[in-house]
Amino acid sequence: MAENQNIICAPPDCAIKINKWKVREGFSVTGGNIILFYECPGGPEKDIRRLKATKAGVVKKRLAKEGEIVERGKPLLELQQCSHTTVIKDMCADCGADLRQDEQAGGSEASVPMIHSVPELKVTEKLAKKLGQADTERLLRDRKLVLLVDLDQTLIHTTNDNVPNNLKDVYHFQLYGPNSPWYHTRLRPGALQFLAKMDPFYELHICTFGARNYAHMIAQFLDEKGRYFSHRILSRDECFNATSKTDNLKALFPCGDSMVCIIDDREDVWNMAANLIQVKPYHFFQHTGDINAPPGMSKNELDGKGVDFKDLIGQAHKEKKDKEGSRPPTPKIETEEVAKPGEDSSKPEEKEPSAVKAENEKESAVADGKEEEKPPETKQADDGGTKEEKTDSTDGKKEDASEEMVVVKKPDSDSGENLIEIEDPDDYLLYLEHILQKIHEMFYKEYDSTKQVRYCVLYPWRLLHSIEILRS
Repeated sequence: MAENQNIICAPPDCAIKINKWKVREGFSVTGGNIILFYECPGGPEKDIRRLKATKAGVVKKRLAKEGEIVERGKPLLELQQCSHTTVIKDMCADCGADLRQDEQAGGSEASVPMIHSVPELKVTEKLAKKLGQADTERLLRDRKLVLLVDLDQTLIHTTNDNVPNNLKDVYHFQLYGPNSPWYHTRLRPGALQFLAKMDPFYELHICTFGARNYAHMIAQFLDEKGRYFSHRILSRDECFNATSKTDNLKALFPCGDSMVCIIDDREDVWNMAANLIQVKPYHFFQHTGDINAPPGMSKNELDGKGVDFKDLIGQAHKEKKDKEGSRPPTPKIETEEVAKPGEDSSKPEEKEPSAVKAENEKESAVADGKEEEKPPETKQADDGGTKEEKTDSTDGKKEDASEEMVVVKKPDSDSGENLIEIEDPDDYLLYLEHILQKIHEMFYKEYDSTKQVRYCVLYPWRLLHSIEILRS
């Protein structure tokens, strides 16, 4: 213990009188921090000097009082060397020492990352267990368990293939700028309701092999307000192992994973963990499996499953044409008045009856709930018509280009597009919801009777779940 203590002494050139201490016991100091103000008795009046720390540490004890005269070279302060229990990017969060440059600060034993999305923030194993114990007590107090949730083919299905941009409930997005590939994501039926029902029983965490940008984007779709997952998102960028998710469990849960339940469509990435519930893979897009599968660990998908969008597109076009063909024919005089409003000036003698008839037709259309859409204005009735026509045509080309830039996005039901709604019979999350609620019930029934935390109650439900998958 003495090796970790430093004694700060008075200057060797003269005795000093302590005017004011700038630190007290328990304070963290770094090299260069002012420890106290002093003056030399018998020296020039009002010659106030400063004594600075030469090492980083925590003040353990002050050995002199304010106003006291201390002889030259005598001890002033006991400084406990900082153990650097919390470190972020090689800088101690306790004392502020730069561990890469300050050799006197000593090394750090902080090696456990406790926050999912900030792997650079690390704590010592001792502090990690202390924090983990506090988390366990909080979960027991709130009567919750922890649920690690996989994304791809568990709650969502994503493809990079070209798909129609007017699919209902499909999200389209780019992660790395306008020239990067498009992603198209479909939420598993009932996913949002599933998370809402699990929230009272489980603390929800995301654990995926998708990249950090991808994971946080999907989290916005599943949890727009951040009520369920918050910052608890572990992506491929934070995983210790490129092919296994189990290596992160000890860091996230230093007191053990006895209160952790996992749902994932893959069993191999968890090394057949006992607290894993392997879910039935969700497959929506044809010819696409798990786009974020680890290298060399892709699954053998049934390629015939999924939706064939070619037939749907053809059917949608046919329905649109049939719908347009079933509309009553538009009166000729109404078409002329609406589509070519500029021709009225050339036929003044027909303007009055035509306008009256067109107005009557419009009123009848409004009464039926179908108002004619107004055509865009073609030109202004003043000078420079040719120039304006050229500008209009240029603007039209720009509008076409801008439309091409945004053709793929999540369609709005009010946009007027013909949305393709696909019947999805997948109702698996209803069964999974029941199983997880039962696990929670059995866990706390066992805990209430024994006051011990153990996850052996998960085993029968894991076995039962595997049987259900085989039957399906």
